[in-house]
Amino acid sequence: MITLSYPLFESSIDFNDNIVKVIVIENPTEFLKFETQLLLAMEDKSEELALFKNHEEIQFKKYFEVITDVFSLDKSNKKIINKLYAKLQELAYQEDMYLKTCELEKNINEYVINLSEFVDCNLDYEQVDLLGVFKSVNLKITDDNISFIEKICDFVDVFNEFLKINYFVFINLKSYLNDEELQEFYKFVSYKKINLLLLENHQRNKLPNEDLTIIDNDLCEIY
Repeated sequence: MITLSYPLFESSIDFNDNIVKVIVIENPTEFLKFETQLLLAMEDKSEELALFKNHEEIQFKKYFEVITDVFSLDKSNKKIINKLYAKLQELAYQEDMYLKTCELEKNINEYVINLSEFVDCNLDYEQVDLLGVFKSVNLKITDDNISFIEKICDFVDVFNEFLKINYFVFINLKSYLNDEELQEFYKFVSYKKINLLLLENHQRNKLPNEDLTIIDNDLCEIY
């Protein structure tokens, strides 16, 4: 079990499958402080927030992704693109694509040889590198022509598949999704066995499968 510890909370946060943890911090100063500590934890710089797995402290950034802005979901960062290219390169040499990959490499090599005959100098070249092919066409993950909730689900799915991230923290997600969309999102992450922590600055409707904790403006904890 993964457990998150933070001084503001009377007890630690235990993450369980199919339960969405919702923490409402009504005090603006403490809300900002906790959000800041979450972001610092992503850089191994938090001195207040600690994460444990079976009572052993672990690195926050190896398990979590913190999303502060749902309008700037980046699925094409360097880590993901590298993982994507590695996966595609692996698939290219498996049975279904092997012959097509060999044919592509052969055709590109022959094209380079033929093209080189039109210049009056000796040319040298390396064998085709599929990674170079992917980069040359700027191959990347896109979210064009899908809904807002689909973009969020897709973002979580990509991070889970390529970076093996199973825990996601969303800041004020309920400000942007209605109850029906939230339920759809909860259903998706439950199917994927992904854990959610929603940090909110004021209380909204409590939905099924939510575990709600409220820290009021006087820092009293309410369950």
